[in-house]
Amino acid sequence: MNDDEFKNVVTAGSLIAALGLGWLIFGQDATPPPASQVPVATQPAPISEQRKAFTMMNSELTELFAQCDEADAPIDAAMKKSDVYRAYDRAEAAFATCNDTSDKLEKVTVPDIFPEAVRSKLRKSLDDCAAAYTARAQSYDAEKHVLNGDVSPETVEIAKDQKTEANSEAAVCAVGYMRAADAGGFSDIALSEVK
Repeated sequence: MNDDEFKNVVTAGSLIAALGLGWLIFGQDATPPPASQVPVATQPAPISEQRKAFTMMNSELTELFAQCDEADAPIDAAMKKSDVYRAYDRAEAAFATCNDTSDKLEKVTVPDIFPEAVRSKLRKSLDDCAAAYTARAQSYDAEKHVLNGDVSPETVEIAKDQKTEANSEAAVCAVGYMRAADAGGFSDIALSEVK
């Protein structure tokens, strides 16, 4: 027997020994368990159930977003009538509403029914949206200072910067949420409630 034949015999023998050892350690049946015995957490839920869960979550989020998103109209209406007092009151209410929206977004639970990659993207987008609504609240707070009579260039500039930051954060929120929805195959649902 030459060296190459000897190596082949040793390699084959090692393989047989490894298989035998595996048989002894793992038992005679080394096949994976049937799907019914795999823990539920590792099995993705049917897409129909995921879509139903996303629809419910999307409706909840749409209502939360609307609470703050609709805050501009009363301020604008008061300003068109040159009613600074009413505009100030509306800005104060918008500040509280948008802070509340941000707090509620931080508490939204992403259902476990989604695959981990989708859940992770949804959670990240909700964190970004909470930050966006916090920035929106801060912009209303800055606007209140101007409406209260502090029209110094610095205060007006802060109010403008806060509004710009809030708009930028809102874009990050919207794009992140749509990407997360798309990752799960739910963009049609997310877009269905866009007004």
